[in-house]
Amino acid sequence: MSTLPMPKFLVRDARPEDCDSIYRMIYDLAVYEKMPEKVAISAETLREDAFGHSHPPRFHALVVQLVVDGERGEIEVKTVGYSIYNEVYCSFAGAHLWIEDIFVEEQYRKFGLAGAIVRKLAAYADAHSMDRIEWNVLGWNQLAIGFYKSIGAVDLSTNGRSEGRKEGLSLFRLTEEKYKAYLDRREEQSANGPVITIM
Repeated sequence: MSTLPMPKFLVRDARPEDCDSIYRMIYDLAVYEKMPEKVAISAETLREDAFGHSHPPRFHALVVQLVVDGERGEIEVKTVGYSIYNEVYCSFAGAHLWIEDIFVEEQYRKFGLAGAIVRKLAAYADAHSMDRIEWNVLGWNQLAIGFYKSIGAVDLSTNGRSEGRKEGLSLFRLTEEKYKAYLDRREEQSANGPVITIM
């Protein structure tokens, strides 16, 4: 009896042609966060803001793709996750990385893809000598909060800091020490687990 092969995933920097998929997932994220009416952009807005030639990029993005080997030797690719992030500058502390979104489609959330996204972002922060990574999480999203705490992120809203709480959001921080420790982890890939390539 034949067994289905484990999925293979690729995490890479976004390209202009990815913006339609990113837009679709932005809307899916908005639905998940119970605010679809807040989405006021388009795929073309994303393309212009990230890849337009009349200005520097207004954001950076990466995508997660499922790679399937077809029966006739062809390769099929489906985009199943994304992240949007920016460099931010603090006059007291210098540059750090701000994550706007991390999203993986529901049926692929058990494969460690969020961890692969954070690993690529941490590598970016490390390569650019950034002292921390920060992002907001909705207070009810305990699945995400549990994951972020497991990799060493600190919830500033629980540390007596008023800036850590805004409109039901918790501000999370991954310090340079913690993100470097996460990069140094050598997580073993199970023979029965998915193959995740980070480019």
